[in-house]
Amino acid sequence: MKSFKSFFTDFLRGSIILKLSYFVMGLYQIVHKQFVRGIIFLVLQIGFWVFMGFVGFGLIGDLITLGEYPFRLAPDLVTSIPGDNSFLMLLYGVLGLAVIFVFLFAYFHIVSLSRQFDKKKENENFVKANFKDDLKSLVNENFHFTMMIVPLIFLTVFLIVPLVFMILVAFTDFSQVMHPEDSEYIANQFFSWAGFRSFGELFALNPRIRQTFFGVLLWTLAWAVLATITNYILGILVAMLINSKGVKGRKLIRILLVISIAIPQFITLMVLRTFLDDHGVFNNILREVGIISENIRFISVEANPWVARATVIIANLWIGIPFTMLIATGILMNIPKELYEAARIDGAGPFRIFFKITMPFVLFITTPYLITQFIGNLNNFNVIFLLTGGNPGNLNYYHAGSTDLLITWLFRLTRDRSDFSIASVIGIMVFTLSAVFSLVFYRRSATYKREGEFA
Repeated sequence: MKSFKSFFTDFLRGSIILKLSYFVMGLYQIVHKQFVRGIIFLVLQIGFWVFMGFVGFGLIGDLITLGEYPFRLAPDLVTSIPGDNSFLMLLYGVLGLAVIFVFLFAYFHIVSLSRQFDKKKENENFVKANFKDDLKSLVNENFHFTMMIVPLIFLTVFLIVPLVFMILVAFTDFSQVMHPEDSEYIANQFFSWAGFRSFGELFALNPRIRQTFFGVLLWTLAWAVLATITNYILGILVAMLINSKGVKGRKLIRILLVISIAIPQFITLMVLRTFLDDHGVFNNILREVGIISENIRFISVEANPWVARATVIIANLWIGIPFTMLIATGILMNIPKELYEAARIDGAGPFRIFFKITMPFVLFITTPYLITQFIGNLNNFNVIFLLTGGNPGNLNYYHAGSTDLLITWLFRLTRDRSDFSIASVIGIMVFTLSAVFSLVFYRRSATYKREGEFA
């Protein structure tokens, strides 16, 4: 707010050249003989207005209307007339907005350079930098900016723009499917703005969708908590076991666990899915041993929901424990041995040592990892989709299974139902949940508050 206020204050107090440079980018630099820099700024402004005149304003206009003509048949009732492609209008409109925001950022930065120069030029010791000095600074004191410019471009194009696009889709009625009049069954790409209607359907207006959302949300949170805690605790216990001097074959156990990480996750999940099939290896072994007389349905369509959920959590241990084990092993090897010796001299037992020394030390260092794992499990698409596919089915749910997470339900809605607006609302909920949890819990963690205490 202060810099925004000074933007106008400097305009009123500045020289006439500075005032004009607010409207003609690069003018201030050209007047003060910084020709290369000034010409680049001026070309940037001209290019922007040429873009806006020929393309930009049209893109923004299409973004506002999202088209006017839907798919329709000609008067002969045979020839099809394609409608406006609202999907592309929305996408190109978002890209147009991205160009505008980038230009505005460049504009305020360039004006800021002119304001700083105008204030400093009265200083007798002020040295005017030329374009060569600017280039040298990009490989010296401003080298961080040089290294970050390419990642920032990719971040904007492949993360920020799709994120904004997904958010805007949530405010449309982009849920229409196929046109039977079209022999090729081309998806209807004409839609319009619908406000908060999709949010209303998810939370109130549509009872079945509301029931599905809160049911899947509850299971998603339960899954994330259980999957994170079980992998974390058991991973630490396995690391302690491997690091115990009295255990034989420690190297072999460590190698086997590391190999499990090296195997691609989707291969592991597909193998587990085959083992847990109604007629899979696991059922055959249990039947041969005599433990069961009928095959157990672990993950099939007819499985008991609670059995399927427990199976998913247990199967996930094979994937998650090795990662925690490797991290905890490195931490355990760096805990000062003097702490353990002093605790034993004071009469502390193994459990007291674990909860008073080992666990606080490990938890302090691994809190960011623990938060990351929880967020990863909230969005753990692979385990659910590849292992159960969302099964078993649930007739009370709207195109969701009993083991579906929000992220897999979102995928089902887009793939099977083309309910893009509802899916976008779910995506916003997942993003909000992940962001709020990450910020709140990390800011409240001892790792953030007492950084450096265990150094």
